[in-house]
Amino acid sequence: MNYSVVKIFSFSLVLLFLGNTNIHAQDSKCAEFFRAMEYEKAVLCLEKNQPTSAEGWRMLGEAYRLSGKASKAFRIYDRILKNYDDEATQIDLLKAMVYSRMARQYGKSVEYAQQLLDQYGNNRLANDIIELDSLMDELSDRKTGIFSASPTSISDDQIDIGPMFMSGGELVFASSRRKAQPKRVENTSTGLGFLDVFKATIDGKNLENITRLDESFQTDYHDGPVSFAKEGSMAAISRTLENGYNAQGQMPLGIFIGNKSEYGEWDSWEAFPHNDPTFSCTHPFLTANGKRLYFSSNMPGGSGGSDIYYSDYTAEGWSKPENMGSRINTSFDEVFPVMTQRGDMLLFASDGHFGLGGLDVLIARKSSLGIYDIIDNPGAPVNSPLDDYGLVLDPMLEYGYFTTNRQASKKREDIYYAKVEVPFEFSKIISGIVRDTAGNGIPNSDVQLVDSFLNVLMTTKTDEEGRYGFELQENGRYLVEARASGYNEGNNVIIMNPRQLNYTMNLMLPEFEGLSFFGRMMDGEARRFMEDVKVTLTNLDNNDMQSTFSNKDGSFRFALDQYTLDQLYNIRLVVEKTGYQKKTFEFSVTFTENGPFVLNKALNLSMTK
Repeated sequence: MNYSVVKIFSFSLVLLFLGNTNIHAQDSKCAEFFRAMEYEKAVLCLEKNQPTSAEGWRMLGEAYRLSGKASKAFRIYDRILKNYDDEATQIDLLKAMVYSRMARQYGKSVEYAQQLLDQYGNNRLANDIIELDSLMDELSDRKTGIFSASPTSISDDQIDIGPMFMSGGELVFASSRRKAQPKRVENTSTGLGFLDVFKATIDGKNLENITRLDESFQTDYHDGPVSFAKEGSMAAISRTLENGYNAQGQMPLGIFIGNKSEYGEWDSWEAFPHNDPTFSCTHPFLTANGKRLYFSSNMPGGSGGSDIYYSDYTAEGWSKPENMGSRINTSFDEVFPVMTQRGDMLLFASDGHFGLGGLDVLIARKSSLGIYDIIDNPGAPVNSPLDDYGLVLDPMLEYGYFTTNRQASKKREDIYYAKVEVPFEFSKIISGIVRDTAGNGIPNSDVQLVDSFLNVLMTTKTDEEGRYGFELQENGRYLVEARASGYNEGNNVIIMNPRQLNYTMNLMLPEFEGLSFFGRMMDGEARRFMEDVKVTLTNLDNNDMQSTFSNKDGSFRFALDQYTLDQLYNIRLVVEKTGYQKKTFEFSVTFTENGPFVLNKALNLSMTK
């Protein structure tokens, strides 16, 4: 994304990062362009005067990124990691991982993600990139997406962002177009006008009769995006805080609330009481009744970058903003929140969740606990490797509009039309049959659904034919486990994705063949199953030793052919893997019935680096 009003949070992080480095003298003029947000000039300056330090290359990488040249930004950080190995930081590796996805170098992003985990430990996005990489082909398939997408008739060389529905069949949006604003101040970072608010008549992907909104919506700097409530009589707008400067000398953004008078005039704009000159509050969205305001902010105390918050209007005014939580917000940027009219889906954009690259449009659905924490990525064609955000849908969830900068040749944000091709479904089904080794269904088996944190989410029993089923809403990685009297446990891992609703998982349970130890290894920091952990079991009574390695789902098993019931055994268990702390357990056990002894019930089998 190349427009400062949208990516202001990331720019603040970049300034903080570069501000702690020593810019060489030959790079100082280029740094002046960069700090003034004149990225094209910074690029030309740095290309002409080749950087002589890692700091200079970082500046060029960020200037490329912020001027819409993601592929070049990726190559710069790849260069830093190769040529400045001693100076390369965790941030360099993180940016290489993120920018490689924007450059469609998904294989490289997996390599960087693994390197990041190996060198620095747990990272949410890196974990997702590795675990969900198998879904990339489906997310990228434009033919099977939930939406179809195409440019609207207003696409041009200007910046158009933040579409929002108005009453009367109109769409409102923010734009830098200058034909209707000849006296406006120029934004030196883009060479375009500052944002103003416009409206257009909706005719599918054709937006017609473009005019500026009422003069009271316009100031000398950025105005928009804007959201309406109470049938168009209340509005919330994002605009520049003209009297405030943050630590980097930039004027942040704030939210202003307006009400239309009985004469149809917008003459009473009030600042949102939680605006602050040291950070930004922007991308406002009002619910239909005007009682709740969703917005994005980089205020202190968040997850990092910008987070999504909400504030409720009470008798005392607008309440203290509430963070939407770690399921929505990441250490990267979450922006442009929009609530569907039914209140069951929060639409937003993020570059910190797994996706195609850059900002991706995401859909957060309400769980059974009333929390918007079930995250879907609708994939292509709404999303692309570059920035896609600001999706808004009509009340019937049939069509909508969003912003994208995917047309790299233009390097500008455009508004696209999105049509819902697959009606929204809120339930996903996992079903199957639990069978014995002869293929017969096992009735009354216990089946449970386990998440990647080893939390048991649901339990059920099979019917007379051994059939079971789970209904859930969240995509992700799950373990289905089945147990039955007289049989060993059976399990398998399933990865759910946004485009598939029904999954079949059949399980086979072998009959007991004596006693056994069963366990499952976990990464205690990344909270994922650990494969290839060496597990050594020693019977301390006779020093009999046996070893094995954990499977893909973290499981391992020891057959105890020489063990008998009602006999006390003294055991040592050692688990080890390169890069992790070795763990040793000593314990005593008496088997009172045939079958597996589940070690996780008695031992903490998670490992840390």
